Amino acid sequence: MSIFYLIKALWKTDKTQVTGGVVRRVGFINNPSSISTVATGTTVTGFTVQVTTTGITATTPTNVNNIAQVFGKTAGDPASPLIFDDSGDQNPDNINPTTGAFPTTADSGYYPTTPANTDTGNNNQGTPSVTGNVNVYTISTATANSVLNGPNGAPDATGPSGNNDDFTNKSAFVPPNTPPGSTLDPQSVGFTNTIKNNGTSPNDITIVPTTPATATDLPNNTKVTVSYNNQSAIYTYNNGTFTIAAGTPIKISGVAAGASVNYGLEVDLPAGTQLSTDTGKGFPVPITALIDTNNNGVVDGAEVYNISIDRVYTGFLKMVKMSRVILGTGPAVQGTDGTLSITPKNPAPGNIIEYQIQYTNISDTQAGTGNVILNANKVVITEDGTLGSGGNNWALDNDSNTQIDTSNIVGSAKDSGASTIQFFNGNPATTSGIDQTGTTVNTDITKYVDTATGQVAPGIQRTFTFQRKVN
Repeated sequence: MSIFYLIKALWKTDKTQVTGGVVRRVGFINNPSSISTVATGTTVTGFTVQVTTTGITATTPTNVNNIAQVFGKTAGDPASPLIFDDSGDQNPDNINPTTGAFPTTADSGYYPTTPANTDTGNNNQGTPSVTGNVNVYTISTATANSVLNGPNGAPDATGPSGNNDDFTNKSAFVPPNTPPGSTLDPQSVGFTNTIKNNGTSPNDITIVPTTPATATDLPNNTKVTVSYNNQSAIYTYNNGTFTIAAGTPIKISGVAAGASVNYGLEVDLPAGTQLSTDTGKGFPVPITALIDTNNNGVVDGAEVYNISIDRVYTGFLKMVKMSRVILGTGPAVQGTDGTLSITPKNPAPGNIIEYQIQYTNISDTQAGTGNVILNANKVVITEDGTLGSGGNNWALDNDSNTQIDTSNIVGSAKDSGASTIQFFNGNPATTSGIDQTGTTVNTDITKYVDTATGQVAPGIQRTFTFQRKVN
């Protein structure tokens, strides 16, 4: 399906007046009496278009491409340049996202059946981000044998590149105070997935684990258990191959046309597994649902199948504490001490130490539809300067000169996102206080507690920053 886009389109309000009777563009023209202007940050919704396909008879899936455009000018400024944007990305087409300038680019004009730029997730995150990206909807004629496999309740989910990489993300339990660089023997993680017989005939559907796209993404000796009702099959993974260790491949017999069925999966990662917060990724177990016509447990020839990925993270909220030295009233900052980093610093009296805690959700973002992602909830950062003995000691009198070694800079404690910051004093730091500065544990701040508001979504990094003056 091809769609024409022309800035100076000849609009008609009666579709019967269109040449050939084929509508290739639908416009919504604003009535100023309804919406006079759109304020900064305001979202206007309610624009919907429905189309009916014709002539799709082949069994090969057909892609229907769609892109929406919006045009506008600065209110009250007739001489302002026309701004226009295509859906599928996050930037106006004719504004340079780096400089804010209006480059000499023209409207794309025409998108062919197979566009160069496609918003594969249909989530307005397409790249490149300055030319617009086509949203694609795939239509296929129903066949006798067809199967869908996806997260719980979403067998038709789609992933970053299609319907064979949709996913469910979960995290194994990581013991408190597990330091970076550690390995562990994670507890098993259970999943529930849903298959659907998308064909027109009843079918037997087999469920088997499959080697990840990158075989080394899953560690050797991983154990995977597939279960359905009273059936179970246990697999072990080594050197890129799943081997059945107990039971037989799970076959769900006689699934009616259009019916959906849930099955279970348990992933048991081996001892010595790295932390995901060190590697930056989870451990994927692709699960294939297939109509296994020759009953050998693998996809052969033209056998119909669909893949969904169950991915285990060993922790997914990464925290990095950095520092830098600021001049303050002290001597010049030495070497690279003025650069935020994890390396030790050498401040002098009068200098200010700025601490920054970066916390990042390293799990996969929602790319596609129906996937299960990992949001970090109830995130609380505690910075207690009275711990000593290998912990924070910035609120202690380590040199016994009757003053604590550093004092709070009032107003410096900030989170880059919405949060509530609480202040405590004393040693132990249990007395609720205000944002104050002093030279003793009772007149200064000895503990900061930063409670993030809402969720920290996948791919989001936030920072908590506070400053202390060296006494």
